[in-house]
Amino acid sequence: MTSRLLLSMMIVAMGALATTAASAAGCTGNVQFADDFTQVDPGWPSFDQVSIGGGKLQIKSDANKGYWAVYGGNVFGDADICVDVSISPVTDPSAPGAALDFWIADTKNYYNLGITPNGMAALSRFVNGKLLSPISWRKAPSLKTGANAVNSIRLTLKGNSISIYFNDQLFYKVNGVQPEGGGQIALEGWAEKANANTATFANLKITDPSQ
Repeated sequence: MTSRLLLSMMIVAMGALATTAASAAGCTGNVQFADDFTQVDPGWPSFDQVSIGGGKLQIKSDANKGYWAVYGGNVFGDADICVDVSISPVTDPSAPGAALDFWIADTKNYYNLGITPNGMAALSRFVNGKLLSPISWRKAPSLKTGANAVNSIRLTLKGNSISIYFNDQLFYKVNGVQPEGGGQIALEGWAEKANANTATFANLKITDPSQ
């Protein structure tokens, strides 16, 4: 019994070390951009549905509507992008969502990594306004579910390679098309058909990609 208990404790400890190592591997390179949302960076758009302060950027969407906040201060190509995301309140956990948009060339050409409170995720690509689905909506086992659950998103972008991590666990690695010179990023939220929802973002950091 004692040996089994000791073995279990060792397995748990090894798992904790592995998680720590995965976390340390992301967004630790040379910083390209960071925002702790304690002050308003004028690169973010200013409109009624977006609020910044107290360590968070919030997108408040009325029922059956969605909005994005495109950062206008820089473009990013090869990068590690990390941000923490939560959604509240939630009546239908399959309906509201939040997204990290990247490699935005314009409003008709960009990538969208979306998650929902029921643990689903998808990577979409828009080409001249046409919707493509490099990763269609599916269960992401490492996503925490429910209202106010905080999920850490990490994207590693190298050349045309896109690696997606949720809470330090690899979701998928796929090939994409990085626009020449890189592209902008955006934070996005959308609401249920019958209820308003708020997508909250914190701890945004963009660094050179990990080796």
